[in-house]
Formats: sequence, C-alpha cells, structure tokens
Amino acid sequence: MANRNRRAIERMALWPVPKVILHMALPSIAAMLVQSLYVMADSYFLGQLPDVAKEATAAVALVGPLFIVIQAVGMGFGMGGGSYISRLLGQGNQDEAKRVLSTCMYTAILVCTCLLIVGTVFLEPLVLMLGATETALPLALDYAGVLLLGAPFVAVCFVVNNGLRAEGNAVFSTVGMVSGALLNIALDPIVIYTLGWGVRGAAIGTVLCQFVSMCILVSFYVRKRSLLSISLRNFTPRRSLYAQVSRIGIPTFLRNILGAVSAILINYAARNYGDEAIAGLGIVGRFNWVIFSILLGFAMAYMPVSGYNYGARRYTRVREAYHFALRTSLVFMALSGLLLSVFATPIASALHSDLLVSQIGARVMRAQALTLPLVGWGLLINMLFESLGRGIQATVLSMGRQGLFLTACVLALPPLFGLDGIIFAQPVADVLFFMLAFPLAVSMLRELRLLQDDPVQLGASE
Repeated sequence: MANRNRRAIERMALWPVPKVILHMALPSIAAMLVQSLYVMADSYFLGQLPDVAKEATAAVALVGPLFIVIQAVGMGFGMGGGSYISRLLGQGNQDEAKRVLSTCMYTAILVCTCLLIVGTVFLEPLVLMLGATETALPLALDYAGVLLLGAPFVAVCFVVNNGLRAEGNAVFSTVGMVSGALLNIALDPIVIYTLGWGVRGAAIGTVLCQFVSMCILVSFYVRKRSLLSISLRNFTPRRSLYAQVSRIGIPTFLRNILGAVSAILINYAARNYGDEAIAGLGIVGRFNWVIFSILLGFAMAYMPVSGYNYGARRYTRVREAYHFALRTSLVFMALSGLLLSVFATPIASALHSDLLVSQIGARVMRAQALTLPLVGWGLLINMLFESLGRGIQATVLSMGRQGLFLTACVLALPPLFGLDGIIFAQPVADVLFFMLAFPLAVSMLRELRLLQDDPVQLGASE
C-alpha cells in the first residue's frame, strides 16, 4: 500500500502532464458528476409530485443557499487544506501534510456543528430570510430542518475528499462521493413516493447518503490505504497553519458565500413573479451544476498537479498543466453552450411537469449558455492562483463572478428589465468577471514564463 501511495505522488512529477491530469480527472469528474445528480435528484423527483410540484421545487431552490453555506465551510477547509497539502508533498514534508489534514477536518466539524445548532434554533427566521413565499414556507421548513443535520457530514466529506485528491488518490475520493450520491438517487423515489414523506423524505435521504459518503471516505484513512492519516494527535490548531490554509480557503469560502447571497437576492427578485419563477430558476441552476461539476472535476484534478510541481519548482510542468487544462475547458464549455442553446426546451420540459416553470427554465438556460466559455476560462484562472497559493488574487477573483458582479446585476437589472433582468443577470456578471480577471491572468502567466526549473529537483526525478 505504501508503494501504491508513493506511485500516486510520483506520477504528478514524472508522467506526461496531459496523461496525469486526465488520469486524475476521470475519477474526479465521475465524483462531481454524480454529486451534481445528487443535487438534482431532489428537484427532479419533487418536481413530479401532483398538486405541489412547483411549491416543492421552489422550497428546494429556496433552501439551496443554506446548503451552499454548509458546502462553503467544507470546501474552504478542503480546498485550502488540499492546496497546501499538495505543495507540502511537493516539498517532501509529509508529516506537516498530515497535521494540515487532521486540523482542517476537525475544525470544519466544529464550525458546521455550530451552524447546525444556530440554524435549528432560528429555523423559521432563517428560511424567511432566504426569500420563502407564503405557499413554499411550510415545505422549505421541512426540507431545511432535516438538511441541517447533515452539515458536519458534508464538512468531513469535502475535507477528506480534497485530502485524498491532493495526494493523488483521486480514485479513492471518487468511490466515497459516488457511493453516497447513487444511494441518494435510489432512495429518493422510495422516501418521496412510496413512503409518502415528500419534501421531508427527500431531505432525510440526502442526509443519510451524506453520512454513508463520509464513512466510506474516512475508512480509507482508518484502514491506512492512503499516504496521509487522520488523528486527534495531529490536530494542531496553529496560527501559521491556519494562515496557509486560509490563503486558498478564504477565497473558496467567499466564492461560495457570495454565491449564496446572490442566490438569495435572485429568490427575492423572483418572488414578484411567483413560485413558477423561483422553480424555473432553481431547476436550471441545478441542471447547469451538472455541466459545471464536470468542469470542476477536471479543474480539481489539474489543481494538485499544478500545486505539487510548483512546490517542487518544476515550473515547465506548471505552465504545461495550465495550458492543457485551459484548452480542454474552453472546448468543453463551448460545446456545452451550443447543446444547451439547441435543446433548452426539451431539457427544461423533462425537468419539470409545470408548463410555465419549464418555459422560464428554457429561457434561463439559453441566456446562460451564451457565456459558458467565459465560465470555463474563469474557473481555470482561479484554480491557477489557488494552486500556486496566491491568496490575494484568488480572493479578488472569488469575490467577482458569483459575488459582487452577480449581486450588482441582480439588484440593478430587474427594476429595468423585469424577469429578463433576472434571467440575464448571470451572463452579464460573467462578462464583467472576464474584464476583471484578464489583466490578472496576463500578469500571472508572464511571471510564470520567467521562472526556471530547479536542476536539483529535475535530477532527482531522473
């Protein structure tokens, strides 16, 4: 097992860059893709309920920002810790990498447990703050009340998943994430229809499956099938450790938190057009997450390769990894945008039984398809800064697309253009983000071109 784990690390330095990224990307994409189906399953099955389909779908969309906040904590510690771990492994510092992993996991559990307690105590004011309409409020309370129970499980999943990926064990991370997601898809029709639990049943199924994923992921460390390990002994909450994790963790956290704020503002703006508008925007957001999850899975495979080789001062491989990842992402997102534009109506109709909901959904889908290539470019630029530990630039970019720009567009466009203002808020935000990110990207790439490989490191790899 030790030899297998050592080979996982060595291939990031020795294999051809496209080969190692694709090797790690396939399981990462599979994990993220199934995870996106995990998210979509509740919306799809609830969207087929008789009489309350649009209210149930609206309830899930309304609670979406709460789930984003929970994910933000897990992803903040997971991505921040994972980036730091990959650079430490590139430097040969395995002991510190173990301390980083354990500290991130236990800290994330503590934070999410606090979220669980506070959210449960103030559940109704919280759901009202999320923009719940009078008709969707009871269902949103049912869904959110149960979903909060899974907050610590989500935190552990994201941290451990990124830890496994940082050491090159993308297959192990995939097994844990895919298992829980597939179980959720299988459970949803049982708890929603057969048992008749409706929205509450969907949330119960989600929490149970999150627990299963957590147990599987942690088991790889318990059974010593990984290079790193988790233990309370390695829980070392030092300021210096948190400072390194925060360099990437804070941008990731802010990106998700600001995305949640924007989603809440969208829900508030859509309330003026009824549950149909909230549901239509919600189903598209969850479907587009399928496309974005494929891109994110690929980018998450690129990130440890870039971070490891930067830590090992193999700068030629860092540049090669970025250019390969960028070309691949642009082609994929351009094709996805074309397909969404052509098939928006049948896709939206398949996702929801209500005609008006599906019509609104199709309009949103076509609008957002326009800027998907910019989304692919922007994510890779953000991942480049994160993999190199450039916290300031990563923070600026993280506060851009889903945060400041989308928030500004949601506030400014609907009063001028009505529902169309809500529909086109995201594409306009994507264009503004590109204008911010382009000069930062040019500066970073110019800096990378000037860096020379360390001859000692190159000699050690031969």
